[in-house]
Amino acid sequence: MKDKLKACWGFDSIYGVKDKDAEFWADCAQCQPGARVAMFYRSTEREVGRNPELPVGPDNPVERREPTGATGPAVELERLARERKLGNVSVVCEDSKVDHAEAPREHLADLLKAAAYLDDR
Repeated sequence: MKDKLKACWGFDSIYGVKDKDAEFWADCAQCQPGARVAMFYRSTEREVGRNPELPVGPDNPVERREPTGATGPAVELERLARERKLGNVSVVCEDSKVDHAEAPREHLADLLKAAAYLDDR
């Protein structure tokens, strides 16, 4: 069955532990070089104060910004794909104008048109 896999498309779908999700998809792409892995995500961050335990405010000014949601794993997958030279992985950061729920609609038609292997069914 694995040899029949041609593509995996994820829309803001890699959450959880940053390195585990990214490593999972990088490993999948490495084991299946004929299959395309495309991950689409919307970049999100949060402000972190000097004391990360407290909310940001006048008594706890912003010290840095950290990625949230799918951003961390997506950035890590992109880094692993470059490091491992995985030409079958693409990680696409959505334009901020594309609503979270609209990401599949934004790309699905083009992905289906480009999937010539679907004509073989």
